[in-house]
Amino acid sequence: MGAIAEERARLRRRRVVIASVSAPFVAVVLAALGWLLYYRSAYGTLAWWQIPPRIGYCGRDYQRGSTVAALSRYDKLVQVTTIEPAGRAVYSDQRTDSGHPPSPGEPCTMGLVVMQGDLYVQYGLNGGP
Repeated sequence: MGAIAEERARLRRRRVVIASVSAPFVAVVLAALGWLLYYRSAYGTLAWWQIPPRIGYCGRDYQRGSTVAALSRYDKLVQVTTIEPAGRAVYSDQRTDSGHPPSPGEPCTMGLVVMQGDLYVQYGLNGGP
């Protein structure tokens, strides 16, 4: 009976080691999947390394539009939010008094701008004002 008890103890230790190694790995994979699903719902794509096709700001959706070279009208842009995880800044040419997104009832900007290298990617308001 001693050999059987030793075998059971060895199997039990093996199970504990496997569980303690696999549990953190499973947790990291589930956290990454959850974050990807969040990113997909927020920006409309799983490609977090690219500029997304839509941005949510001020309770509205802004759709990606044209890409243009530097224009003088973009000299006084104000950062209004950030696209995570890359930390890309989203700019608007409409300044609010507080520097934060407008409160409910206040007007939202009609367009947003994201810089991509030396170019500006424009986002237009989806729907009406």
